[in-house]
Amino acid sequence: MFRSERTEMTASWVRAIEAAFEQQFGLRGVRSKVSLAIPHQAHLTLFVPGVPSPAMAALAQAIEAEYAELDRSLLIRVVSAGTG
Repeated sequence: MFRSERTEMTASWVRAIEAAFEQQFGLRGVRSKVSLAIPHQAHLTLFVPGVPSPAMAALAQAIEAEYAELDRSLLIRVVSAGTG
């Protein structure tokens, strides 16, 4: 049961982060890949259309900081969808 709750929580926050990038930058088709291989640490790679901008990196850092305030370790990497 714990595993399914964790999976649902993961899916929920991933969708929220993808939506934030789509809304903030007028994008469509943001995809992501999550790694939970390291205990208590999530690595999220966001695949965005076009070339990632410094503003996208800044948004990623702001989201990481919000999660840190909740005592959760989240690392976000923003890359071009062409590299995935």
